[in-house]
Order: sequence, then structure tokens, then C-alpha cells
Amino acid sequence: MTVSHPVEIELKLALPPEQVADFLKLMARRRSTPAQQALHTLYYDTPDFALSAQGVALRVRLAGRRWLQTIKTEGERRGGLSHRAEYETPVTRGAPDWSRFPTEAQALVPEALRQQLAPVFETRFERTTWLIGGRGGPRIEVALDVGEVRTPKGIKAGERSQPICEIELELKAGQPDALFALAQGWAQQIDFIPLDVSKAERGVRLAHGLEAAPVKS
Repeated sequence: MTVSHPVEIELKLALPPEQVADFLKLMARRRSTPAQQALHTLYYDTPDFALSAQGVALRVRLAGRRWLQTIKTEGERRGGLSHRAEYETPVTRGAPDWSRFPTEAQALVPEALRQQLAPVFETRFERTTWLIGGRGGPRIEVALDVGEVRTPKGIKAGERSQPICEIELELKAGQPDALFALAQGWAQQIDFIPLDVSKAERGVRLAHGLEAAPVKS
């Protein structure tokens, strides 16, 4: 069984939908062949969202024919850059399998809460990825996600959806400064802003019927 590295360093950027084509042209200039994948993700929580209240996100994602389960913690976030614990393992179906998580990941969700878990929202989006850099320098995975987050029928807020259009820069090797350097180079050609809100948080807000609120720079 494979478990992903427990630390994720990522810079997230909100991209205006009308500039997706411009961003794709920008990436086409690089010597990196993109990979495309349709992703369907179910996020699990208790009816009163006890996990999100503790800064924990639990998801099960279908990527191609493969199911993956992931636990993420809130971690540290500033200006779109996040450092957080992440545990990811394969599963055989679209539901959590606690026996496959390492002990430290299982400890994030007490047994009493596990019995109450159910899907509370989902995301469906197309992901295009590029791997750039390497050979002794920083190595960064660039991901463009375009789709939506939606809540199911039957919750108190009713069925709702919001579009997803964002860029994720994940550091695979090197220093975090490399993420900002890459983004600053793009800023001369593309309009985007740092995004501190994860897809999981957007789903929770939708499920509570909350609109996005302005934040200070």
C-alpha cells in the first residue's frame, strides 16, 4: 500500500474563466506535455460538519478508474501559499477505508465521528497538469482546474453550485520561493489573485448557504 508524503506545499491562484484560453497558450510555450483528467470528488463530514470545524477535510476521489482517499489538515496559509499535512491512499470503492490510513491520520478522526460520516458535497472538474523544472532546480506541478463544486439535495441550504477556475502550483522539489517566482512571471500576462480558500471550504460554505465574504489583502 502506498501513502503519499504527509506534507503538501502549494500556492493556489484564482483565475478569471475568460482567461483560461490565455493561460493555456502561456503554458503551451513550455517544453512540458500536459496531462488531462476528469476528477469526481466526494467530501465526507458529519451532519453538523464536525470535521471542518476542526480544520480537517476528508475526501474520496475518482481519477480515471482509480479511487483515492485523502485526509488534509488546515495547516498554515498566507497569500495563497499553504503548508498542510496530507495523507493519501488508494481505496477500492468510493467510501473511506480507515484501515488503509496510517495511525497518525486515523487519529485525526475519532471513532465516534466516523460512524456519522456521509458525503456532504462534491466537486467535478477537468484538471490539466504540467510538470516543470527539475535537474537540480525546483520542480513544480502546475494544475489548472475548471469545473464546479455542488451540494446535494436534502441539505438545509438546498442544492447549490459554484464554478471552479483555479491554478494550483505544488512544490515537488526545491524552496517555496520558486512558486512565487513562477506566479510573478505570469502576472505580467494573466490576471489572477492568491486564493486561500480550498475546494473543501467552498463546499462547506455552500452547504451552509453562505456567500463568499471579502477579505483584506
